Amino acid sequence: MIKWTPALSVGVEKIDEQHRELIVRIHALVKSIHESRCRTTIAGMIEFLQEYVIHHFEDEQELMRANDYPELPAHIRQHEEFLKSIDNLRKDLDRLMTEGGSSYELSVATNQVVVEWIMAHIANIDRKFGEYMKTRG
Repeated sequence: MIKWTPALSVGVEKIDEQHRELIVRIHALVKSIHESRCRTTIAGMIEFLQEYVIHHFEDEQELMRANDYPELPAHIRQHEEFLKSIDNLRKDLDRLMTEGGSSYELSVATNQVVVEWIMAHIANIDRKFGEYMKTRG
């Protein structure tokens, strides 16, 4: 299962705290998929993400701007791509809710977008920012 580990720490408490909350939510999503109660959980997760990541991304980007982070433009592009993916998941969910059918494909897509993207983003991209911050004192 997915859980917070010190290896995911960026070293910026505000960002780490937000990442911990994301991981708690992701853990609940994965658990619901394994327990075949994913349709309602996916809807809740997408709704949560649509609101939460906007705030989280703004906080990250503001810290990056304030500290002259040279990779900010690339980081912003990644955030924009993720938001598009979440929007596509929402459209797929809306279609599933109105047309019916199996939620298996949506579960797989949600798992890929949410779990894989966020975990890779935190472990690689956000940690680079943390390393940068360490050099700035």
